[in-house]
Order: sequence, then C-alpha cells, then structure tokens
Amino acid sequence: MRYLAHRMVHGLLILFGVSIITFLIPHLTTSPEAIAHQVLGIRAVPSAYKAFIHQNYLDRNWPQQYWHWLWGLLHGNLGLSYNPNSLGVPVKGLIGANMWRSFFFVVPPTIGAVLVAIPLGLFQAFRRNKPFDYAATTAVFVLYSTPAALLCVIMQQYLTQSWVPWIHPQGTVNTNAQEV
Repeated sequence: MRYLAHRMVHGLLILFGVSIITFLIPHLTTSPEAIAHQVLGIRAVPSAYKAFIHQNYLDRNWPQQYWHWLWGLLHGNLGLSYNPNSLGVPVKGLIGANMWRSFFFVVPPTIGAVLVAIPLGLFQAFRRNKPFDYAATTAVFVLYSTPAALLCVIMQQYLTQSWVPWIHPQGTVNTNAQEV
C-alpha cells in the first residue's frame, strides 16, 4: 500500500508538472495580443481584441490564468476551437466527434500487436538461442528502432495501395458532402 501511495503521489506530481509545461509553452512563445490577432483576424476593431483578451483571462497574471485553465480542464471545459474551420466550436465536441477515428487507429493495432507479441515471445522463450530467436529479436529490434513517422509513411503507402483500399492516404473522405 505504501508503494502504491508513493507511485500515485509521484504520478500526480508528474501530471502537475506536465500541465504547467503545457500551459506555459504558448504563454512564453507569444503575447495575448498576438493570440487575439490570430483568432479574430486583422480586421477586428481594437475593442474586440481587448474584449477577447479579457474574456480569455489573458490580461491576468500567470498563476490566475493557470488556475482558470486548470479549473476548466478538471471540469471538462477544454475551451473553444481557434481553428479557422471550426472557430468557436467547443473542443470537447470536436474530440467527441472524432473519437471513432482514434478508436479505429489505436484499438485494432493494439489488439493485433498483443496477438502477435505474446505467441512470438512464448515461441522465442521455448527456442532460446536458436536461429528463429535471433531472427525474431533482430526483426523486433529493427521495427522498434525505426522512427514512428517513417514507419507510418511506409505503412500508409503499403496499406493504401494494397489490401486496404478504403483507407484514403490523405485521411477520411466525406462522401456525403454536397457541392456548393
């Protein structure tokens, strides 16, 4: 129990540190005025910029901004999207609308990896220091050390041009869209 309590406290401290870093990166790299200009555009009136900065707590000191951001995060309020394609839409809704894509690209490969890794590991354990053990260890080492981005590009090209033609290389295609 003591070990678990120690690990939980350690995990919470790591989450707290990550949240501070996540919060500070945009604040250290840009100003509130630049954020307002980026979101509202260059044609907005100065009073709109000031209202945006005040509404988003960007005119307060960092501890107050962090507390407001963390409080919203803990209550499921992830804010509004500043993406031009979805400006003003709650981020929580965007994540929910695209959750199936994440599920599709995470769960089946994880199940596949487990279904391959466990039998492969058992087979290697029973045939220790044999040619198959060395070949499997080398193959796993090469795949594990290959950069994920390169492996993704190779798999994308292979999967979209071979046995899974319904995966579009540029992402999903909306076949229900009407031309304007």
